Amino acid sequence: MFIDVHAHLYSEKYEELEKIIENAKEYNVQKIICCGSDLDNSKYALELARRYENVFACIGVHPDDVGNFDNESENILREMAEDKKVVGIGEIGLDYYTSEVSKEQQKEACIRQMKLAYELHLPIVIHCREATGDMIDLMKQNLQYCKYGVLMHCFNKNSTVAKIFLDMGFYLSIGGCSAFAHTGKLHEAIKDAPLDRLMLETDCPYMTPVPFRGQINEPKNVVIVAENIANIKGISVEQVANQTTKNAINFFRLK
Repeated sequence: MFIDVHAHLYSEKYEELEKIIENAKEYNVQKIICCGSDLDNSKYALELARRYENVFACIGVHPDDVGNFDNESENILREMAEDKKVVGIGEIGLDYYTSEVSKEQQKEACIRQMKLAYELHLPIVIHCREATGDMIDLMKQNLQYCKYGVLMHCFNKNSTVAKIFLDMGFYLSIGGCSAFAHTGKLHEAIKDAPLDRLMLETDCPYMTPVPFRGQINEPKNVVIVAENIANIKGISVEQVANQTTKNAINFFRLK
């Protein structure tokens, strides 16, 4: 059994969502975490989690969209989190590549949502792009809010960065970029990281792995990610599936 811990099922790219979810089941992807990136699609993620038994929701505001994050935003997330199908706060974090929001605003919103996760006893899903140094500093300075777990979404850095996050007790989520060209440093990080600290994701509809580049990504392709990890580590796909599934179930407290 496989679990895709990061998908955006509410994407307009999916014209037949029922088929996407059935495709996943055919590939033994039995559970999917649908992650929000703003208040609207966090609500939609929760709606989908309520509609489909095997779908769960993470709710949060991505650094691209935190320019207007305020008390009302926080209260909306708090209210949504009362639903048992909400299993985490995310994706939140820092993005110095696409976000037009100031670095200080991003940091403030990230910390506020981390505090909310702590208050709600929920794990945190972190987005980090072109902001590794600041992300490490922010997490170290706010480690007290990470009690219920942190997952580094779409991890694509080297062994040195991986070790820093692993030493803080975090998990690494590996996606389709593990199959991209010129990712030798990521492969080293995957090889060095303990399997009991890894999870699988697609970040669909984005980040489609080889050999399906150019196509819309979907949860069934998380199997390809598992195969990549198995090849890198020199172990069986079954080992990867079993351990990463166990990791996800424990981390998100899935039933």
